[in-house]
Amino acid sequence: MVSVAFVCFVGAYDGNEWLANWVQGRLATTGETQIQAGWLTLVYVRNRGTADGLLNHWPTAAVALCVGLGVVLLALLASWSRESGLLFPALGLILGGATSNVLDRIRWGYDVDVVQINHDHVTNVADIAVALGIIFLLAALAQLRLEKACAGPHKQRH
Repeated sequence: MVSVAFVCFVGAYDGNEWLANWVQGRLATTGETQIQAGWLTLVYVRNRGTADGLLNHWPTAAVALCVGLGVVLLALLASWSRESGLLFPALGLILGGATSNVLDRIRWGYDVDVVQINHDHVTNVADIAVALGIIFLLAALAQLRLEKACAGPHKQRH
């Protein structure tokens, strides 16, 4: 199961980096402002804000928050090692997406958003991976809670 987490981590991290670089290169060589691929619109936006603008003036706090969340997620991984099949992909997606965004902010002072949603919101693969990871994590927590409720008490009282 750790290999599943690793694949999700690498997919989130590398997918975000690859798509951002591809869009930037394509737009730079064609002079276009966006790429229309059917229902999907790709653009290039340097996002200097964090958490949809929530922490715009505190980039150090944002990095510390991401690192802290990473440590908490790793602790969850260690404590629930094999209890839920959804936990490993959830943690891989969350940590991969967060790592990609944090490293971009450290390297360039911004992360690159390329996926346009509803004509007014632009996001990136890392953000999508984190959101999917959170959904998987909530499902894993619900699964664990349900399993514990169905199992009943582990020890009977005398």
